[in-house]
Amino acid sequence: TVAGIGLILAIIFVPAGSLCWPQAWVFLSLYLAAVVVFFVWTKKKDPGLLKERMLPQKNVKAWDRRILRIYSFLLVAMIVLTGVDAVRFRWSHVAFGLNLVGFAGLVLAMLLVFWATRENTFASSVVRIQADRGHRVCSTGPYAYVRHPMYVGVILSIICFPLALGSLFA
Repeated sequence: TVAGIGLILAIIFVPAGSLCWPQAWVFLSLYLAAVVVFFVWTKKKDPGLLKERMLPQKNVKAWDRRILRIYSFLLVAMIVLTGVDAVRFRWSHVAFGLNLVGFAGLVLAMLLVFWATRENTFASSVVRIQADRGHRVCSTGPYAYVRHPMYVGVILSIICFPLALGSLFA
């Protein structure tokens, strides 16, 4: 956990070249709060979901692993570009109102992802039929409106993250 937090801090602040980035500290506070709430809730209410999301899975298709690697690389690249643009070189300027819109979108994305995981005990971090857990299709909560609500939340967060932190290029 400590190494993970250190890595996140490095990916955000080293490219920025400064710790003086209020938007990044607000984002990190929101992110940490979301992770803590998710961990505490799942540990108490759905430990099977917590185990599913925390442990590496063995029966994952090779294409899913490749997609996850590409996504992770692009996410890190976006975060690095955000710091380089918003703080180090200030290539673009995002108005304060758009920062607020970005943060509102991030909060909505986090709430949507939490709602989806609360509703679907099989919400794995990879594509995997969980026969060992009695996997079945979820059609309640956000799944009543869209087949993959967590993807919607991720897409919303990818759009809103650079706005919240002040980068149009990212």
